[in-house]
Amino acid sequence: MRDPHAQVLEIVRAKLDGATAEIVRAALQDADRLTVIRDAFLEGRDALAVKMIRDLDPAAGVRALLPTSTGQNFVFHGGSALITARPQLPFTPLTLLVSRECARFFDINDVRIGMRSVFVQSGEVPADVFEVEAPVFNLEPNEHGFAMLNVAQGVNTMMPLRLDLGEVQPATDMVLIVTNNRGQDPEGMQFRAAWYGTVPHR
Repeated sequence: MRDPHAQVLEIVRAKLDGATAEIVRAALQDADRLTVIRDAFLEGRDALAVKMIRDLDPAAGVRALLPTSTGQNFVFHGGSALITARPQLPFTPLTLLVSRECARFFDINDVRIGMRSVFVQSGEVPADVFEVEAPVFNLEPNEHGFAMLNVAQGVNTMMPLRLDLGEVQPATDMVLIVTNNRGQDPEGMQFRAAWYGTVPHR
């Protein structure tokens, strides 16, 4: 017997952008919902079907940035900094964006949500794991009237790895501990970064 999940993907894949197709693949366990979506496409109700797909996205919400930098303060070679960000709305962090200007010169010693470390053991992670070169986006409506973010042609970009940290409640500290590993250079550096995630629709 043919896999019903494969049948659903075959029908809807031609209608979907890559990001939406990823949502569908991640939601394969919800077979009943996907069957409803398939039927909506077959009945020509594409806009409704796309909306239902977007509702499956666990990261659905308003995209937001939460600054988490040392500001005007410099971290000197071998020195560490504890950087605290405190969201004022429920915030679901998706990834950490670290400026490429400083990423290779820093290690991340810990990431804490409240009192909980998100590391599974002590150690450090090179900050360039989260390095990003900010892409240039343009906003265009697709054929169903939904706004789509498109990366401008000719721009090379890398989105860092996605994290699964859950929702952070308002006034909860999100703490980064970083160390400058720049070598013997006496000049200090600013650590410049931001959390990228979502806040609820208001």
